[in-house]
Amino acid sequence: MGQVQVRPGVILDDVKLYTTNVQITPPPEKGKQATITADETQFSGILTEASLNALISQVMANNPAMKNLQVALMSDKAKITGQFMAKFIPIPFTVEAIPRIENGVKIQLDFRAANAAVFSLPSSFVESLEMTTNGKLNLDLARLLPFPVWLDTVRCEPGRLVIEGKAKIGYPLIPVGVQNAIRDMS
Repeated sequence: MGQVQVRPGVILDDVKLYTTNVQITPPPEKGKQATITADETQFSGILTEASLNALISQVMANNPAMKNLQVALMSDKAKITGQFMAKFIPIPFTVEAIPRIENGVKIQLDFRAANAAVFSLPSSFVESLEMTTNGKLNLDLARLLPFPVWLDTVRCEPGRLVIEGKAKIGYPLIPVGVQNAIRDMS
């Protein structure tokens, strides 16, 4: 499957679904909807570096403290560059981050080493940058997707972020926030 928009500004560049035992139940009466259910669905999704940078640009546009954030996705890590504004003086910085899964549904960037020009940045700055970036990106799939998911892996590869997990997909869609069915699969 090609590109899938999960919310305005968040585009998965490739999505693959693997399932068995799809059941289609006709409408029980005129004016009602048919239902479609599937057993556990394995999925994989790819967010390219270009799509991730477009999202970062969109969500950080109104952040006066940080400017020109860019992510380069490499093997097993991401390199984030940008400028921290200190009283109208831009201080360039570089941070290495590793994606991780939180609570089975949320993707967070775990910030590691950080440098500004030629000196290391204090851990308080790195923590503040991490909190701000993760908060603005808000990659909580329990809130972004109209069906429950459980993430198994998230990893950086050159030029892309790969997400894999399980989903409980059906039609009509399961309400957002209903996670109990999928949690039982993990």
